Amino acid sequence: MALPEGGIALIEERAFQLLERKIYQEKSLQVKGYRDSYVKRRIGVRMRAHGVSSYVEYVRILNSSPEEYDLLLGNLTINVTQFFRDESTFEALKKDVLPQLISTKRERGQRMIKAWCAGCATGEEPYSVAMLFRLVLGPEISSWMVKVYGTDIDQMSLQKAREGKYERIASFEGRELKEYFDFNGQCKLKTMVKQMVRFKHYDLTSGHWSNHFDLIVCRNVLIYFSPSLQEELLHTFYHCLNKDGYLVLGKTETLLGESRKMFNPVNIRECIHQKLAEAKV
Repeated sequence: MALPEGGIALIEERAFQLLERKIYQEKSLQVKGYRDSYVKRRIGVRMRAHGVSSYVEYVRILNSSPEEYDLLLGNLTINVTQFFRDESTFEALKKDVLPQLISTKRERGQRMIKAWCAGCATGEEPYSVAMLFRLVLGPEISSWMVKVYGTDIDQMSLQKAREGKYERIASFEGRELKEYFDFNGQCKLKTMVKQMVRFKHYDLTSGHWSNHFDLIVCRNVLIYFSPSLQEELLHTFYHCLNKDGYLVLGKTETLLGESRKMFNPVNIRECIHQKLAEAKV
């Protein structure tokens, strides 16, 4: 006997929830934090690749073909990136934010800076931040300890990031930044930049990771999360930052709820915010 249309929809919704739990239990990716429409769209790409039209069928494929997980996780994660993406944001960091950060460190007699690029994909962004510090500090870089951490949930992207080899760097060809690369068929980052960056597998939805950061860059990642999880992450970033630390979001992302009381807008156009020490959270 055929099920009524509403019954099929209910089965599919339950199968989708089962799939969410399965991904979390077996791969530690909490997709419940993402918007349902985004998750369903990304899973749909893999379903169409196998010629199936239901979540029930796709769960069976995952059970019989574990390697499908790698392809699915690659589809669920956000890997759109390039060196110095949104140049105006990096220009604001270069001219205003980093000089002020460095000046504050000098006043406090400190010579260590920690930055975190959350959702770093294949590494272009944390390497861009590292190069920016080298440009701003100039010859002084040798007397500073600057560490940039890049985190992502996609292991394959992190592997490429650690290699530091890229097909092209067209976004800043002809600039002084080319001195940080060796060119031999590929664009390979020089050791002076690579040694400044560390990569770590980390799921933003899994809770607190580390702290004492002076700069956190998390751009075009929050938009894929539900509003409640976005607010949780903004609280996490607040607690991860040092006093007067900076948070950089994507241009379509905004502070939500109580987080508006935790940060002071430094550059509204470029979505750069500074931690408020007096915030009560």
